[in-house]
Parts: sequence; structure tokens; C-alpha cells
Amino acid sequence: MATLLCVDHSETIRMIVEDCVKNFSLDFEETDSGSKGIEKAKEISDLKYLLLDWDTPGMTGREVLKTIRADQKFKDVYILLMMNVDNKHHVVDALDLGANNYILKPFSLQDLRQKLDEIMHDAV
Repeated sequence: MATLLCVDHSETIRMIVEDCVKNFSLDFEETDSGSKGIEKAKEISDLKYLLLDWDTPGMTGREVLKTIRADQKFKDVYILLMMNVDNKHHVVDALDLGANNYILKPFSLQDLRQKLDEIMHDAV
């Protein structure tokens, strides 16, 4: 079974993502910082999806994205970037760095379910 890793400093966001993932046939992993996210990603043998917060503490989402995309092991991982609406001007940068898609916070549970459904189909 494929795994989705959620990297976000907000426990609430991670809980919302976990709730959404229950509707899909995926294992769920989570962490609260960018550096822990990279370590966790390296430990997951079947990592298929990464939901990454742009504003993670310590190592930023931008740095995590660059690091993940520089590693051939993660070339097929589908990355959905989550960013606050105030940071939407960074969307082009994120896509240029290798994010596959993005969602702006705050988002509703319905918006997230729809976006997850889209990425499941895009990643096939």
C-alpha cells in the first residue's frame, strides 16, 4: 500500500489530512518539521505522496522541496504544497522547484478531499 506523508507544524492540519486520508487506500505518516519530514521520508519505503507545508519551522518547505527533488529516490513522489493565502505569491516558485500541485490555507475538508482525489488520479 502507498503512503502519504504530511509535514506541517500544525497538529490540527495534520489531523484534518489524516481524516481525509481515511477515504483513500493509503497509509498515513506525519511529522511537524521540515528536517523531521526528510528523515521520515527516507524511512518510508512506499512513499507516494507528500503534503508539505511551505512554512515549516527550522527547515522551510522550500528547502525541504529542494532537498526531496534533488534525491532520485523521491523522483516519483507526488508533492502537494500547502501554503497560507498570504504566501500565494510563492506558488510559481514552488512549482518551479518541483511541487506537483498546491492548496491554499485555510482550506475546507471538502476542498482537501477534492484536491486529494485529483492528485490520486494525476499520480497514476
